Amino acid sequence: MNFVNLFSIITGVCLLVLSLSLHEFAHGWVAFLRGDCTAQKAGRLTLNPLAHVDVYGIIIVPIVSMLILGFPWGWAKPVPVNPFMLKNPKLDMFWVALAGPLANMFLAFGGIFLIKSHIVSTHMSFAFIATVMFVQLNFVLAVFNMIPIPPLDGSRVLASLLPRSLAVKYVRLEPYGFFIIFGCLFFGWMQPLVSFTVKVFFDIFGLQV
Repeated sequence: MNFVNLFSIITGVCLLVLSLSLHEFAHGWVAFLRGDCTAQKAGRLTLNPLAHVDVYGIIIVPIVSMLILGFPWGWAKPVPVNPFMLKNPKLDMFWVALAGPLANMFLAFGGIFLIKSHIVSTHMSFAFIATVMFVQLNFVLAVFNMIPIPPLDGSRVLASLLPRSLAVKYVRLEPYGFFIIFGCLFFGWMQPLVSFTVKVFFDIFGLQV
């Protein structure tokens, strides 16, 4: 492994840690605004990455994915949310769940602003590549998390929109959700969806994937 590859791995993992930390903070912050202080009491209502670190999902998996795929991937510890402490549990859970992906979209648009305003440019090769990676990473995180497979955020959003009887049956899929997700990833069923949406997003803003 040469210095350039090592530097790319470190950069990718750092960008992922930053993105996941804001994602989880957004969940906890919206829950706090709506009356649930569970995340605050757990010390998770913070942007400090150390509070959200999952050693396997935010360190080991991202390093391996950078080595194999050239792109960081992973997850942070989910922020605890108690729906029964929310002012309007059904409606508020919609916004709590949506907050994480929206935070990633906010970061993606922030990166696009840096590129389009020429604050970073192709003349600044490392900064430009890192910013493009940051935009792509956050858009992928937003799209992936909105897939309606429990326990991804998309499933929480969908459950909040379903009639109670259907929502109860739907959330019962959660114990099997990780198997479904890993199965879809293993057989390559999710990659075309994510790749297509990322390509469309980048084409709209004139960026290269």
